Amino acid sequence: MLSAIRDYVDKHIKPEDRDYEYKVGKFIDGLKYLLRDGVLRDVHETYILILNGKFENLYLSVEEKYKRYYRHLHRDDYTLNFSSLSFEEQLSRIREQQAEDYIHMGIEALMRSPGLGILTTKNRLKYLLLGYF
Repeated sequence: MLSAIRDYVDKHIKPEDRDYEYKVGKFIDGLKYLLRDGVLRDVHETYILILNGKFENLYLSVEEKYKRYYRHLHRDDYTLNFSSLSFEEQLSRIREQQAEDYIHMGIEALMRSPGLGILTTKNRLKYLLLGYF
């Protein structure tokens, strides 16, 4: 999670930007949101659910998920070949990468729009009602 925060700062908060103060304000609001009661627990629970295959990355389309995680499971594609691993080991590594990516994308989305919060299993309904997914 800290690497996601660092990456966001490196990419989006530049002192020479004319809207620097505004971006810093949003960043601080995002950090305050993360420090609210239960938010980090919800993020951790979502991470564990992804590892267990019970929650998919909602920040990506089905096509993006396939290209990013599952394409190499097919024998035709040798770009990311894990052939020495069993299918279960491959799936475990894919889910671990999904979980890490999801939290990273969630933190970046949170810092851009702190008012929306971070999409965890606990607040997914809010996003569905707002029409985001």
